[in-house]
Amino acid sequence: MNAQQPRSLGGVLLGITLGLMLRLVLSVIGIFTLVSVLSLFVLGTPVGSAWLIDSVTDFSGDRLSVTGVRGTLLAGLDVDRLQIKAGRTTVVIEPAELRMNWPDLLRGRIRLITAQVGTVQVDVAPRPPDEPVSVVAALRLPVTIAVEGLEIRKLRVRSGANRETAAPIEIGPVKLRAELMKDGDLHFESLQAELYGITGEASGVFGTGEPFSITARVNWELPGAAVSGGGDLDGSLARLRFEQVLRMPTPVGIGGVARLWGDAPEIIAEARWTDLRRQLGDDAELVLESDQGRLKVRGWIDRLVAELNAGVRLKDWPRAEARVVAEGSVRQLDLRQVQIDGFGGQVSGNGRVALGAVAEEPVTGSLRLAGQGINPVFLDPRLAGQIDFDAGVDFDSAGNFRVSVEGASGTLFERPLKASGVVAREATLLTFDNVRVNAGVNHVDFSGSWGQRISGNFRIDAPDLATLLPGFEGQVRGSGEVGGTIDHPTLALDLDGSQLATGDLRIQEIRAKGGLGARDRLDLGLEADGLSFAGESLGNLRADVAGKLDDHTARLSLQGGDVELTLAASGAWVRGVLTETIESARVTVLDGKPWTLEEAATARVNWPDLGLSDHCWTSNGAELCLSDARSDAHGFSGGLNARHFPLASLAPWLPDDIGLDGTASAVVAIRRDNGRLTGSLQAGLQDGVITWRVPDDENVQTGISEFRVSVGLTDDSLDFDAVVAEGFGLRLTAAGSVSQPFSDTPGINAKIGGGVPELASLGPVVERLVEVGDLRGQITVDVTLSGKARQPDISGGLQLEAGALTVPAAGITVDRINLSLQGREDGQVALEGGARSGKGFVALKGSLAWRDQIFPTAEATVKGRVIDVIRLPEGLVQVSPDVRVVLRDRQFRVSGDMLVPRAEIKLKKIEEGAVQPSPDAIVHGRDIAVVEKTPPLFMLDDLQVRLGERVTFEGFGLKTNLRGGLRLSQSMGADPELVTGTGVVSLREGQFTGFGQKLAINRGSLLFTGVVTDPGLDVKASRKVSYEGRDVTVGVLLSGKLSQIQTRIFSEPAMGELDALSYLTTGKPVSATGAGDRSSVNSAAISLGLNQALPVVQQLGSALKVDEIAVDTSEAGGTAFVIGEKVGNNLFIRYSYGVFDDLGSVKATYKLGRRVSIEGSSGAEQSLDLIYSVNW
Repeated sequence: MNAQQPRSLGGVLLGITLGLMLRLVLSVIGIFTLVSVLSLFVLGTPVGSAWLIDSVTDFSGDRLSVTGVRGTLLAGLDVDRLQIKAGRTTVVIEPAELRMNWPDLLRGRIRLITAQVGTVQVDVAPRPPDEPVSVVAALRLPVTIAVEGLEIRKLRVRSGANRETAAPIEIGPVKLRAELMKDGDLHFESLQAELYGITGEASGVFGTGEPFSITARVNWELPGAAVSGGGDLDGSLARLRFEQVLRMPTPVGIGGVARLWGDAPEIIAEARWTDLRRQLGDDAELVLESDQGRLKVRGWIDRLVAELNAGVRLKDWPRAEARVVAEGSVRQLDLRQVQIDGFGGQVSGNGRVALGAVAEEPVTGSLRLAGQGINPVFLDPRLAGQIDFDAGVDFDSAGNFRVSVEGASGTLFERPLKASGVVAREATLLTFDNVRVNAGVNHVDFSGSWGQRISGNFRIDAPDLATLLPGFEGQVRGSGEVGGTIDHPTLALDLDGSQLATGDLRIQEIRAKGGLGARDRLDLGLEADGLSFAGESLGNLRADVAGKLDDHTARLSLQGGDVELTLAASGAWVRGVLTETIESARVTVLDGKPWTLEEAATARVNWPDLGLSDHCWTSNGAELCLSDARSDAHGFSGGLNARHFPLASLAPWLPDDIGLDGTASAVVAIRRDNGRLTGSLQAGLQDGVITWRVPDDENVQTGISEFRVSVGLTDDSLDFDAVVAEGFGLRLTAAGSVSQPFSDTPGINAKIGGGVPELASLGPVVERLVEVGDLRGQITVDVTLSGKARQPDISGGLQLEAGALTVPAAGITVDRINLSLQGREDGQVALEGGARSGKGFVALKGSLAWRDQIFPTAEATVKGRVIDVIRLPEGLVQVSPDVRVVLRDRQFRVSGDMLVPRAEIKLKKIEEGAVQPSPDAIVHGRDIAVVEKTPPLFMLDDLQVRLGERVTFEGFGLKTNLRGGLRLSQSMGADPELVTGTGVVSLREGQFTGFGQKLAINRGSLLFTGVVTDPGLDVKASRKVSYEGRDVTVGVLLSGKLSQIQTRIFSEPAMGELDALSYLTTGKPVSATGAGDRSSVNSAAISLGLNQALPVVQQLGSALKVDEIAVDTSEAGGTAFVIGEKVGNNLFIRYSYGVFDDLGSVKATYKLGRRVSIEGSSGAEQSLDLIYSVNW
């Protein structure tokens, strides 16, 4: 029994333990059950949810109040009114719909899944004067409130002492994703809002306690205006700093401070910019530019002050300085000052702009402007003047406006100008009321309206049209009236004009009378006489239209000009569609064969749809047929078939020295349907002949043995194939394609080949055009184009091989001519070649560039040694060039060094070898032919010419060696053909035959300091005479310019000029001469004039009105006085009188051709000579 007691105690303890554990479990279960029941009561029942919200509001004191709570926290709450107070700030929300995630309440957090609010009213009351300064504490709550999607339809904010009467700031809609922490800070991840049409988005942190700190990033835009911006906000509502970048799309920097916490909120901001560009409206060319500017704004939405200063420029108008000062509110701005300095003067004024309370309301405005000294040349360079004006402008954002010009006065084209009137637009009606313009002697008045109904009249009296309409000249007078409706307008015109001109069009007289009357009755006549275009006469025009709009006839004729046309048509205008049937027509161009319309052609216009039916024109067996042509919204189509078209009809557009005969045939078709383009061309020539007209010689003709062209066109490719061959052996082929022909960067892949197998076949043509002979050689063309079509890569090129020719006029033969033009990788063409003349050889090397330029440029070096350039009985000239040739602006510029190692020039006779009147001399009684000078093809650009050791000259009684050199240049100035030079050419070991005697040249120089044809002279020539044992040296000193030689006789020992002249001409003094010798000396003295010989002779030519007067040297060395006159184009008569032999003779020369002439003379001897001339 004692053994069982301990076991009973253990069981008791175990039972107690189990019982306690069971009670504990039951208690936990009970407590959990109780908490669950209470949670479900609080969250799931309206009473519980209301109790929890009341508990939260009680905890917040009077800061938070909620009324009209419906629903549960678990299923969702609807609140009629929620009010939050923080100091003087009251926030009222009504109504609100909330949906939350209730399990977050267990973690002390309210998470609103959705929240929709109708209106949020924020009211900031002013601080009472007797209220002590207090700080608004942060809004601290027992729970954190997270909002995943808060939507507020309208947010209104009022502040300040006059908040009851001032318009509130309205923002909305607003979308917020944020979390209000227990410490009172609002962390917003996304805040989206709309204010005055501007949509913005921000993220950052906002403190609910004073001073309401803010740190945020803001981005915003103005939809539809291509304006946006963004930047940072930092500070508090008491002082909020902001920096923004406005993009429109040019960036504009904006910075400032906003003081939003207080009785008088204020914003102080400033914007600055440079190079601002802004397109106005839909017109891409209407761009407002501002090179620099500044805008200052200060105040609040109901008390704004703004000041703008900027340099502005609209389109291509000149720059102006603008200044605007405005005061008002975001609803209305009073423009206190508007001032624009520019356009030659100043525009100033004031006005008012009213902004709508909502975006849908229009913006309206009214301005009062005055302009002073405005020069309208900025509108058109031809409108030069100065204008003052006073005007009123009313406008709105709907596009309605009214411009009332009470008075504009000033000058236009240096003539007085006055204008006044009203122009207004309302909806679709545009009106003009008493618009009057008086420009100089011109007067224009018009009034009327343009809308669904039309009415108005005008009167014009413009004796000087150029001062009224820029670009027009002449006189116009008349009047007119318009009326009716858009669908059925009426028009009456009565206009007369004379001496009218615009651009290249000229009209001597014009008259238009008639118009469109009631019941669509047409009666209009037009007469225009003396029409011309670009200097080409068009003749006189007559046009008449009669009948009704839906049944009328038209007659048109153009006669008396280069183009003559007669046309008769009938047609109708029905419901906006014009149909005209051309029943007959005849066209003649430049007195050629007339072209006649074979069958009626119908044109149909239903804008923008156009159509023209099939029809043909014929002329002397030739035919041009146009296939049915159309143009509409889907595309266009058309075609042309030419058969036996005479090439001779192209003569007016060909150079005068080229003729073209034969016929051409071609078929052209083009079509675009729904954006897809196709086209083709097939063309060829039949019996083609080219005629080269050679002056004073027989024409040269060459036949075109083959010519055909084939072209295919699509949007993606242009394929072509062409062949041309002429009867003398030239043949060229071209084939390839251009990809994307209508793009900015079309591509090309083409090949050009052919050439001339033997140049000798071209000899008959070339020899007629250029004085060369015995042409030989061959030309090969093998070119491939690839890459960009506008800048193709060139491979291959042109090769001239085994070339040779003779130049009979120079007596030389040039052979071993080789020339190569080869494309390079850089797009240029390499030039390389050479030739032999005599025993010398010349080489050419350079390049030609043609990309990105209208005319090609080139640069090459030419080097050679002892090349024959002249080899004739009259002379031999050899040169050794080392020059640089540059092609620029279609002109070759030559520079470098040119050595003349050998030259033998022998002039036996010159037909008209006397001093001609200078080109600038005016001979009374003769007409002066005005010759238009064109720039020379070759220009000398600092070319150094050096004379070698073997240069001699023999002619004019002179025989001498020449030494020295010249530096030659030409200028593009007044006379580009004028060659200037600097240098000295010396006469060495020379002898001069004159006055029947041989004179030794003691000293001789040609001094070049300007025009090479008029060098300075420094020549001394003399002879020694022995008379009665006395040695005398006599001679001539020449100085001055070649155009005005100063002649002086000298002697050693010194003696009188007549004695010196007597020694020079007879070898003895005057006292020892006989009567015949004295006569010779006197004649020489008179003809020489001693000190002023040649100038006197030159002046006689002008005084006697003859073509030639001079002192000449005969072949025998005698001196003669010569007078010559040209009769007609080919006959020249010359009278010669010997100074020393008193013999007279008459010589007549008649030119038979370019090189052949016949000459007869009568005097001491008679002769008749046939002369063949060589010019070089």
